[in-house]
Amino acid sequence: MSDLQDLVRLLRERPEWREELRRLLLSEELPSLPQLMRELAEEVQSLSAEVRALAEAQRRTEERVEALVEAQRRTEERVEALAEAQRRTEERLARLEATVEALAEAQRRTEEQLARLTGEVQRIDSNVGALRGQVLALSFRDRAYAYFGRHVRRLRVLSPQEVAWLLEDAVEAGRLTEAERERVALVDVVAVGQDRETGDEVYLVVEVSVTVDTSDVIRAVERAALLGKAVGRVVPVVAGERLTERAAYEAKAQGVVRVLDGHVEWP
Repeated sequence: MSDLQDLVRLLRERPEWREELRRLLLSEELPSLPQLMRELAEEVQSLSAEVRALAEAQRRTEERVEALVEAQRRTEERVEALAEAQRRTEERLARLEATVEALAEAQRRTEEQLARLTGEVQRIDSNVGALRGQVLALSFRDRAYAYFGRHVRRLRVLSPQEVAWLLEDAVEAGRLTEAERERVALVDVVAVGQDRETGDEVYLVVEVSVTVDTSDVIRAVERAALLGKAVGRVVPVVAGERLTERAAYEAKAQGVVRVLDGHVEWP
């Protein structure tokens, strides 16, 4: 045999050589075969442990993934629920805004109506006040003697025509100007009689108001002074149902007669 090919050819031609050669070769490898098997078994066992560990890790990973998927599903459900709640809230807010706008419009109309009603009530109050003042003035005219009879005898209330003639005579005589005549002509009541103590003629200039205030006192004093230029002695009088505190102080200071609810205070 010159090379390996010759050996292969001879082994093919002689099967018994192959058997002999197999025994020789295997006999050298057999002693190490158990060690090789143990090492292989250990490697297989180690590999199996690694495989089991990988499988357990895979199982835990899959469980985590499933938990994450479930958490994601619940999150999506919550998000959907929140979106639905947000939609309903927006709808309610829209309805509420519409309701508020309607209420604001109703409030505006109510305020307008209330303003108109307030104006009407004020006009009615003004008219009622004026009417009560007129009724009070008429009542005072009829009962003037009952109020002042203790201080003035033969008291007589002058009619508007008599007051007008009296003032015109004063203007013609130069005792009053036309402007002064117009101011005195607006007095509510003018009465004339005799002072019970002196017997002298005395005039009463009466300003009548439901509530007597300082302006009524000032008018009575002013008109009494103007009429006094025409006729002589004139006593200013205020009459009404109520008297303000400031008007009471002013009337007392100016010597104005006060008639309140039938009670007379003569200075």
